[in-house]
Amino acid sequence: MKGAVVLGMLSIGIAASSEAQTATTSIVNVGSARLETTSWGDGEPVILLPGSGYSSTAFGLLGPELARRGYRAIAVNPRGIGGSTGPLENLTYHDYAADVAALIDRVAGGRAHVIGWAWGNRIARCLAADSPGRVASITLIAAGGKVPADPSVASLTQQLRQPGLSAEDRNRLLALRSLAPGSAVAPLVAITESWPDGSAAQGTAGRGTPLDEWWPGGSAPMLVIQGLQDRIAPPGNGRDLKTNYPDRVTLVEIDGAGHAALVEHPARIADETVLFLRKHSVGRSR
Repeated sequence: MKGAVVLGMLSIGIAASSEAQTATTSIVNVGSARLETTSWGDGEPVILLPGSGYSSTAFGLLGPELARRGYRAIAVNPRGIGGSTGPLENLTYHDYAADVAALIDRVAGGRAHVIGWAWGNRIARCLAADSPGRVASITLIAAGGKVPADPSVASLTQQLRQPGLSAEDRNRLLALRSLAPGSAVAPLVAITESWPDGSAAQGTAGRGTPLDEWWPGGSAPMLVIQGLQDRIAPPGNGRDLKTNYPDRVTLVEIDGAGHAALVEHPARIADETVLFLRKHSVGRSR
């Protein structure tokens, strides 16, 4: 089955469908950048922002789950990742957020839900602070940035960068770093890619953007989904948000989930997310 690209955007290919959820891949001009998106389904728009160095393929399981529940899931490659292009020098989170704001205007009628995984949740929060009128709600999966990562993460990351690693050793290290014990590593391996220039720009943007400019997420209603075995973004991050913003933060903690919870428990995350989204319709004014 093939899908059609809407809004006069440039189609660059159609991915295979999953249980009748056809994925449509497009390029959207947002001014200073051109963003590659992959979308599934119809309904209220939900923008999906991947983790640092990851692409829209990170949402290959969650996107169709949201579509099956009646939403239009739109996964975005930030500039420098996949087919997305644009200047990469001296960026801050505000630049990435501005790209997504323009994307929402182009493909979502000016207002959408936003889901960010890992690094992507930082951009979701920055977007909600910078452009509150465009954001109906934000959902954060593996929300880090304040409570430090487990000390083992730095060592595992360095080991993963060693040349000549066997596939077996690489998979073992990936699992230790990002998965809960017992989780299958294959779904994580399938989304693990290398975009060095885009990743470096994202790191520079993080160092150039003060925490208080993005951490609170503006005044948007916020769902925080934290894996209890997340070494990279420990559960204390979500608990901090719930403690400091109790009236607008809903916290869900999942036992048996690590940093890559979106590939460990896509159906559970979709269920929790949809329960939350239904309370904050895109058409409802705040």
